[in-house]
Amino acid sequence: MFAKVKAAYDANQKYADFLKKAATVASYASAANSIMVALTSNYSSLTAEDIIRVSAQVAALADPTGVFSVVAAYTYPRCSQVAP
Repeated sequence: MFAKVKAAYDANQKYADFLKKAATVASYASAANSIMVALTSNYSSLTAEDIIRVSAQVAALADPTGVFSVVAAYTYPRCSQVAP
């Protein structure tokens, strides 16, 4: 029984690095999409939160600690500022 579990664990470890790289690529793609949307949108419609969020997403690409990712994830305008 232990040998089967060990074999399954070893087989899954082959894919661990691939999954980490895939998550990193997905993070970069998400940041790139946000940057593209911000750059192609009407600048007069950008809020201070939008500018901070995109800036934090760009900084998160080089930040190994994840602090800028947290800033980007929680920087959105209040509903009262968006909807009348």
